[in-house]
Amino acid sequence: MSYYFAKNLGELDTFRSLKSIQEDANSLFLLINEELGNPYKDIERVTQKYKTLDKLINTGKTSDEIIAVIKAQDRKDPEYNISERYINSLGYYYLNTKKQPEDALKIFKLNIELYPESWNPYDSYGECLVHIGDIENGIKNYKKSLELNPENENAIKEEAH
Repeated sequence: MSYYFAKNLGELDTFRSLKSIQEDANSLFLLINEELGNPYKDIERVTQKYKTLDKLINTGKTSDEIIAVIKAQDRKDPEYNISERYINSLGYYYLNTKKQPEDALKIFKLNIELYPESWNPYDSYGECLVHIGDIENGIKNYKKSLELNPENENAIKEEAH
């Protein structure tokens, strides 16, 4: 047990150090950009195609505020990663890590709104509904997922229960 605790502390210290280095690099980036008159708001937008929504979580934004940011994105050139897969991962973050199923439901529902022709958002929404005890609506979403992807083994398994 003490080994795990020490290992965890070491990893946390490493993460904090890397986070500090990243913040320093971003500060320098902003100063250089300002001096050169470049249009980039931060280094992440230059080094990656999109910013990640976890930045919003780390600054204390609520799920409703994050949803508002997602909805405000230009779908053709978003500032943040609003892919179906990433939004789905965000929903599972709220469900499994933060233990906030109501927030997860909102995220999964948004993913259905943004990607209504994709089977996976319905599957995840259904899973979350079943998790909170709304079996009937969970099954409805599993069925919709199966309509879109008859090979979805998770929905097949869950619908059988």
